[in-house]
Amino acid sequence: MKRKLYLVGLAISMALVLLAGQAIAQNSEIFMCTVPFAFHAGPVKMPAGQYIVKIPSSQKGLICLESVKSAHTAMLLTSPFVQGKSPASAKLVFNRYGATYFLTKVWSSVSASGQELMKSKAEKEFVQQARIPETVDVALSHR
Repeated sequence: MKRKLYLVGLAISMALVLLAGQAIAQNSEIFMCTVPFAFHAGPVKMPAGQYIVKIPSSQKGLICLESVKSAHTAMLLTSPFVQGKSPASAKLVFNRYGATYFLTKVWSSVSASGQELMKSKAEKEFVQQARIPETVDVALSHR
């Protein structure tokens, strides 16, 4: 009985993930970028390489990163972030602690607002060690 309930729950979860992926692909701003270093995107460690970045226009607050050459994918929850001045172009913003990078912000267009990711547990550990991050930007281009 428990096994049947587990299988039903698993099937429902898989269906929801597939539907969410289709919804993101239909109404999204889609960008390409090359990230020259491995990085953390939320709880997921991503390798260096080319990425497709999808930002749903109907649901600001969710970002999808897909590696072009590997099976690495991350769906990330974000919150709005407002900066005093507009960036010159769409970009990903990373915090760098030594040789470790964390995705922190995404700017999808030239405006004063972007999307910010919450600090992951791993990044909070770097902050607790009183490390000061260096900011690194990676440009996005429309696909």
